[in-house]
Amino acid sequence: MAKSELWEQRLRNLIENIAHGAILLDLDLNILFANKNAIDMLGWKTPNFIGESILNMLSNSIKDKLFTSLSDILSYSIPLTREVEVSIQNTPDLENKPTFRFFIKTFVDHSQSISGVSVTIEDISKETGLDIMKNQFIQNISHELRSPLFNIQSFLETLIDYYDQLPKQEKIDFLNIANQEVLRLTRLVNKALEIAKLGSKYKYQFEAVNIHSIAYQLINSYQFTAQDKNIGLSLELEEVSSVIGNHDLLFQIISNLLDNAIKFTSDSGHIVIRIFAYKHTNLGHRKFFDQTSITSFIRTEISDSGVGINAKRERFVLDTVFNPQKEFYSLKEIGLGLSIARDMIQKHSSKIYFRSEPKVGTTFWFDLKLCNL
Repeated sequence: MAKSELWEQRLRNLIENIAHGAILLDLDLNILFANKNAIDMLGWKTPNFIGESILNMLSNSIKDKLFTSLSDILSYSIPLTREVEVSIQNTPDLENKPTFRFFIKTFVDHSQSISGVSVTIEDISKETGLDIMKNQFIQNISHELRSPLFNIQSFLETLIDYYDQLPKQEKIDFLNIANQEVLRLTRLVNKALEIAKLGSKYKYQFEAVNIHSIAYQLINSYQFTAQDKNIGLSLELEEVSSVIGNHDLLFQIISNLLDNAIKFTSDSGHIVIRIFAYKHTNLGHRKFFDQTSITSFIRTEISDSGVGINAKRERFVLDTVFNPQKEFYSLKEIGLGLSIARDMIQKHSSKIYFRSEPKVGTTFWFDLKLCNL
């Protein structure tokens, strides 16, 4: 084997074993070489791609983004580099729809003339996914912090404006509610710091929770917001035992659902929080002598007399509630709070359900396991 051939083989072996995708092109953008990583990343199935124009080998979503950069870089007589980031679309052979970063660089021969183009492909899907998760986390925590901050501001402003007119006990009640919201705000901030530190490995503590106390606290917290819209708030509570859950998550779930109910209930409307025992009979595939399996739950309903959800909106809400893989931000006015509540209730091995009728109202509900302590 001649020295030039040996050197070329070593170069190919080196390129073949690098972690990123690598493609070499001539000045007409025909493929001279592509390593296995590049072939796998781009989903090429045709083995005979040497000599083919790279533009014929790329999906439309990649070609549209790379063509301008390739044309631009070849218009210069000096070596240049361009960086292009592409999220793959319309590529049925690639299941995960990854995001790639392309580095396009012209190189020179021994006479310092531009002789070809190298394309390096880096898979940045994980990096992009982390950025999306970070942005969603910031959105979620911002949404959760807004509610206690607004409630604290409302109660303190009322105390300042009407201090001389309020009875002593009412002042104490307002301060107690504001203090409860400050404590909730503190827990949310601490939780955000913990989650940011521990990431997806964070595990919530589940214990016996008095869901009645959560409902009372929320009714008190939202009373001024409701009064501003002339909306009535009420509780319908059965004597029930505690549920198994996480206090802060349950508080936020009901708070988000109550917040949406107030948002979509017009003046003189009414909102009810109902909490009652519920037994689910699981017949399953019983055989003749098997006993019926009965599971006890506590059902929590948030029912409003608001605008309701028409058929078009109902499809989006169903995506939000029942399809975790379809993050829902199309109807931003209800999507984020509902999406957060959905994720939180899933940690309790439960789901959020709803029933709605336009111009009549909407009821959201969820079931939690009864605590048998």
